[in-house]
Parts: sequence; C-alpha cells; structure tokens
Amino acid sequence: MSVWEKFFDCSCGGEFIAIVKDSDDNLIDLGFFSFGSCDFSLPFREKLRWCWHILRKGRPYSDMVTMFPDEARKMGEYLIEVSFKPW
Repeated sequence: MSVWEKFFDCSCGGEFIAIVKDSDDNLIDLGFFSFGSCDFSLPFREKLRWCWHILRKGRPYSDMVTMFPDEARKMGEYLIEVSFKPW
C-alpha cells in the first residue's frame, strides 16, 4: 500500500485541507481540518472530547469528501481556471 498525502493551508490560518490518495482503493480523500481559529478557548471537557475522537478515529477531520480520480481532475482543472480569473 502506498499513500500520497499533501496539505494545503487556508489563507486565514485556521484550517487546512489534506489530500490523500491510497493506491489500494484508487480513491482520493479530501479531509478538512480545523485548528480552532475562533477567538475563544474551548472548555476542557470539549478539548477532551476532541482528543478522544482523534484517538478513536485517527484523524481530526471536520468533514471529508472521497472522489474518484476523474472527478478530482475536474476539480483541479476548475481550481486552476478560477485562479487565473480577474476579480
């Protein structure tokens, strides 16, 4: 099993996207992580809940999308297209 993994930071500095491709199933996973960029601190009990979630599930995803490679290519092409458009 080989895994390709790349991370992209949000411009706000509070979140990032992890792109993971596993050679076994040929699917591409987009994981959305949150650093907790809000202005308040979470209560200890909530922090403990997040730690427990990470220990059980392995990754602190806020959300996750799984794509076939052709759909991921379409998304990549679209991102390239819109990145060159003037606003």
